[in-house]
Amino acid sequence: MRVAIQPVNASLRADRVVSCRGAAGLSIDHPVLARPRSLYDGFEAWWMKVCTEDRTCFVLEDLKGGIRGIAVIDPRGSGQVKLCTFCLVDGERSTGMEFLQSVCSSLALSGSTSVYGTVLPEQTAVLAFFERAGFQVTGQYLITKQLA
Repeated sequence: MRVAIQPVNASLRADRVVSCRGAAGLSIDHPVLARPRSLYDGFEAWWMKVCTEDRTCFVLEDLKGGIRGIAVIDPRGSGQVKLCTFCLVDGERSTGMEFLQSVCSSLALSGSTSVYGTVLPEQTAVLAFFERAGFQVTGQYLITKQLA
């Protein structure tokens, strides 16, 4: 289900912008989804579900409208939001932290109190990235960040 959230762009570099839209318009073949497609069995079926539900996506774009990153969220009630997918195209690693901060700020301003997601244990660099962003390991594969 798509929720209306105003994205926050304050921390982004000048040639990037974050928009908020439904997942239905993003093809499974888009390069931003190449990494999760290659890592997770069943990703294509899951992505079809995400598109059917038209889940809310934060999209990192360049000034020409090219998609450079995506964060799929799923509100879970009681102020909690699941960060289902967070991925960037190659060459956007330096912007990743700014993008994640924009997503978290946007969620906090919309009334969310925490965001959580899962990271597989073999993805140590991804886990370290989320820990640098203020997430804490709160269970097996589980990361959580308090927003308020």
